Amino acid sequence: MKKLFTLPIFGAAALIASAHPIDFEKIGHWTGNGPNEAALVVRFAGNDTQAYVWGFRWEDDENPSGEDMFRAICSNSDELIMLTQYTGSYGATLCGLGFGNSADLIEHLYFDFDMAKDYEWINFDYYNTNSWFGQADAPGDNTPAIMQAAITDAADSHIIQHPLDYFAYGYPAYDYDCWKCDENIPEGNVWQSGWYEGYWSYWLSKKSDSDWEYSGSGFSGVTIHDGDIEAWTFTIFDVPGVGGMGEGTPPPNDPALINYRAGKQTSIIDISNNIENSAKEFYTLQGLKIDATRLSSGLYIVREGSKTYKQLIK
Repeated sequence: MKKLFTLPIFGAAALIASAHPIDFEKIGHWTGNGPNEAALVVRFAGNDTQAYVWGFRWEDDENPSGEDMFRAICSNSDELIMLTQYTGSYGATLCGLGFGNSADLIEHLYFDFDMAKDYEWINFDYYNTNSWFGQADAPGDNTPAIMQAAITDAADSHIIQHPLDYFAYGYPAYDYDCWKCDENIPEGNVWQSGWYEGYWSYWLSKKSDSDWEYSGSGFSGVTIHDGDIEAWTFTIFDVPGVGGMGEGTPPPNDPALINYRAGKQTSIIDISNNIENSAKEFYTLQGLKIDATRLSSGLYIVREGSKTYKQLIK
């Protein structure tokens, strides 16, 4: 029996949390070029209470979203992978994150279909359309293969695009609790995903501010500005079933827990033009390749054969 759930309304008490002393001068891993800078903070639940920090840069004529920043950093990091899903008109949802060695995480990540089929909170039906929620199709026994293909495709981008999404099925499968790493994953890797048993909460701040604010929207709809700090923390629920909502867990405010990541910087100029294929390829202004069938309005960099140019999509 599938259960329906009610999403709670957040009160003002959920919006203010302790400050997080991010020092931009200590950030070693930067993605992108330009005079504008923002920081990304990730904290997993459990014994590892460190807050991992990456940096992001962009030009004045660009207006990146929180999603753009996260995707670009994942693509430029060998330590960070993400699972994301287009869930409707508000854009994408951050479903899961992994930290450690991206190749190890991709190799050992899998979708537990047996768990998903019987999970009482999931309203998506894998075998029959759930018209009550607007589901228009069902993947059936092909589900494990479809999910594994999405994991395999993320080997280079480090971004797993959940295939059972709003665009393909009319209703997204909120089955993030069923994405797991097997027992043979090498030590030092961590993976956490969820929706009903826990979730990734989104927090916003600025380097000139002293407070964190719980974001009332997803990262697709948040435009980042110079000096912004965006944090994601995983919260495990005492009682499952609230569906990706709740106060969440604010980032730690102890400087000793801040772990600035080191690495190289990349940008759109790193995209090679030495190709013979004349088909158009679309990239964000930060150099992240985008599926041409899912372009939203905005300015993109287009690679067509040996030519690279900007194009406005309306």
